[in-house]
Amino acid sequence: MRSATILFAAVLFLMLIVVSAAAWRQPALIDAPVARLTERRLSINHANADTLRVLPGIGRRMAVRIVEYRQEHGPYRTVDDLVAVPGVGHKTVRRLTPWIHVAADDRER
Repeated sequence: MRSATILFAAVLFLMLIVVSAAAWRQPALIDAPVARLTERRLSINHANADTLRVLPGIGRRMAVRIVEYRQEHGPYRTVDDLVAVPGVGHKTVRRLTPWIHVAADDRER
């Protein structure tokens, strides 16, 4: 009886290891949209709130604030202009920089 319990515990432990290893290799759900962004950077002057939400760390409210600020103050001239949006700091801008840009023709407006 005792050896059956030990065998059951060992099999259960090995199953746990296999399942954990398989789950570890799969990317998180948020990685898919962000991975698509690495192919082409997102223009913060043209993106709507839904599109901005695929950026890492940008939720619904933050995306709406970014769009509202752009509508009220005109197009962003640089990526660093995002710091003027309430709730966006320098750390956020650094985190987003690989995935966003301001098109050259937007800077002239």
